[in-house]
Amino acid sequence: MLTEVHTWIATVPAAANAVGGAMAGIIVDGPGGVIVTFVMAGMVVAIAGVTAAWPSGPITRTDSEAEEATSAGATGDGRRVAPCGQL
Repeated sequence: MLTEVHTWIATVPAAANAVGGAMAGIIVDGPGGVIVTFVMAGMVVAIAGVTAAWPSGPITRTDSEAEEATSAGATGDGRRVAPCGQL
């Protein structure tokens, strides 16, 4: 079963690349050609930027919880650590 998983991981990007290349060829050969292609690429980059900058998800929640714990003076596991030389 593990081999099949690795096969899909390698196959899906290759297939998506082939489909994307074929679609780009159709768009470039059509009316508007290169301009339409660059506009579509710009839209994809803009959508990716907005998605990446959107403040949500588990990483943002974890960061905010860590910030709250740090500002409250929490040390993590509740143990007090003696400074060096005071053992």
